[in-house]
Amino acid sequence: MLRPSLSLTFNEVWSDGQSGRLRFWNLAFAVACEARVSPVGQLVGSVAIAEQAETLTDLQPLLML
Repeated sequence: MLRPSLSLTFNEVWSDGQSGRLRFWNLAFAVACEARVSPVGQLVGSVAIAEQAETLTDLQPLLML
């Protein structure tokens, strides 16, 4: 039940343009590291990235890891 809500939230934050990108990455990393979120829920941010990233710049935070 959590996945649709997370997916919608990730997509809305991503769609907020460059101003939302920092918020998106902070949210994606926080959810992925949260032990109380199921493994499926932890992957929702990754799915949003795969669906929405269009340029290498969109992936910059991943490249800095």
